[in-house]
Amino acid sequence: MFERDTLVPIGRRALVVALSGLIAYEVGELLGIGFKFIAISAVIVSQAPSLGRSLIKIRKRTLGTLVGVLAGALVLWLLGTGPAEVFIAIFIGYTIAALMGLGDASRIAGLGALAVVLAPAGGPLESAGIRFLDIILGAVIGLIVMLIIYPDRAGPKVLVGLAAVPEELAKLLSDLAASDWTSETATEAAKAHERIRQLQVDLGGLRPLIQEAGHEPSSRHEHPAMVASILMHMLGAADSVVEAKRRQRSLPRVAYREAAQRVALRTSEQLAAAAIAIRTTEPVGEFPDQSEICHALLHETEELIHNPPADSHETIRLVGLSTELRRLAHLTDSLEGLTVVAAPAGDHT
Repeated sequence: MFERDTLVPIGRRALVVALSGLIAYEVGELLGIGFKFIAISAVIVSQAPSLGRSLIKIRKRTLGTLVGVLAGALVLWLLGTGPAEVFIAIFIGYTIAALMGLGDASRIAGLGALAVVLAPAGGPLESAGIRFLDIILGAVIGLIVMLIIYPDRAGPKVLVGLAAVPEELAKLLSDLAASDWTSETATEAAKAHERIRQLQVDLGGLRPLIQEAGHEPSSRHEHPAMVASILMHMLGAADSVVEAKRRQRSLPRVAYREAAQRVALRTSEQLAAAAIAIRTTEPVGEFPDQSEICHALLHETEELIHNPPADSHETIRLVGLSTELRRLAHLTDSLEGLTVVAAPAGDHT
C-alpha cells in the first residue's frame, strides 16, 4: 500500500519530532522550568520540511515569541491570570504578530502569550523573560536534533530539480532531430507540451527551495536563481518549437531540414552536458561554437522566405520553428561557465 520511498522519510521525520519533544521535556525537567512549552516549541520547529526552512523560520519565530511574551506580560500585569486573561493574551499576541507580517510565527506569539499568563514565574517581566527562554530553548533543541538525526537539506533538491530541465529538453530535442518531420502526431505533441508544462511547474516550485538552501550551514551558492531563470526561458522556447513542429503540414526542403536537425542535435548535446555539470556542482563547460550551424539555419530560413512554398502559412510555421530553435540554442549557450552549487561544501549529491 505504501512504498518505501514514502515510508522512510515519514519515519525519519516522526523520529526527529518525537526525539525533539522528548529531549526538550527532559531538559525542562532537569532545569526545573516550563518543560511543556520547551517541548511544544521543539516539536513545532522540528516539523519544518528542510533545514533551510527551519533556519529561516526560527528568526521569525524568535521575534514572534518576543511579541507574544510581551503581550502576555502586559495582560498579566493589567488583568492577572485566568481563562479570560489567557484568551485576551493569545488574541493580542497573535494579532500583533500577524500585523507585523510574521506569518506562521504568529502562532508562536500566541504560545508565548499563553505561556506567560498560564504559568507565570514571578512578576510580569520576569515571567516574560523566563518563558521567552523556554520557547527559544525548545526551538534550538528541535534544530539541533534535526541537524544530528535527519538534516533534510534543500540544497540537493535544488540540484536535482535544476538538472532535470536540461535532461528532459535534451531528450526532447534529440527526438525531434531524429523524427522524419512528417509523422509528428497531435498526441505526441500533446505529451511533449504536457511534459514541458510540468517542468515549468517544477521549476517554479524550486524558488522557495533556492531561498532555503541559501540559509543552510556549509552551503555555497553560485547563480542558482539565474540558472533557474534561464531554464524557464528555455522551456518557453522549447514549447514554441514543439508547437511549430506540430503545425507543420508538409516536408520542408532537405537543406532546411538538415540545418534544423544539426542545431537541435548540437543543442541537445550541450543540454545533456549542462545537466551533468549542474548535478555534480561543476561549472558548465565550454560549448562548441554554434554560430556556424545557427547561421546555416538562418540562411536556409532566408532562402525559404525568398522562395516560399505554395502554402504561405507553412512558410510562417517553418520560420517560427527556425527562430525558436535558434533562440533555444542561444539560451543554452548562456549557461556556459555558470556554476550551481546548492549542496554543502564537499557534498556533490
